[in-house]
Amino acid sequence: MKTNSLLYLLILGLIIQTSCKSTEEITMFKESIEDNAPVRIYKSAPAEHRINLFDNLFIRILTLDPEVNKLYNPGMAENAVSTDQMFGSPTGQYINGYRVGADSMISLPMLGEINLVGLNLKEAEALITEKAKEDLKEPV
Repeated sequence: MKTNSLLYLLILGLIIQTSCKSTEEITMFKESIEDNAPVRIYKSAPAEHRINLFDNLFIRILTLDPEVNKLYNPGMAENAVSTDQMFGSPTGQYINGYRVGADSMISLPMLGEINLVGLNLKEAEALITEKAKEDLKEPV
């Protein structure tokens, strides 16, 4: 019995002695830590989304006049207090969104049909804003 426990203690001591290494001896990631190693950064910018056929776009045109807002945004709540009520939940945005048709056009209330295919989101926003400025003062 005494021999078995002495043997187990000896084996445990041997395992502890051989398994412990200092962090300097670990070679994993050593290249990136060294001063002379080149720094590699693998970041790529996300591809800019271009509007395609059958995309669903959530578009709201807002002015200072609530009555005009109702004309340009028929699905908008009348007495919107929170942004969820004003802009809708993600599901509501999808349901109340405008789908780009097979003819590359979306049909907006009061503005008519606009071709947005091939534009990025900033360009589409600028085009819709310019179209709205024909009838409205300072649309957003």
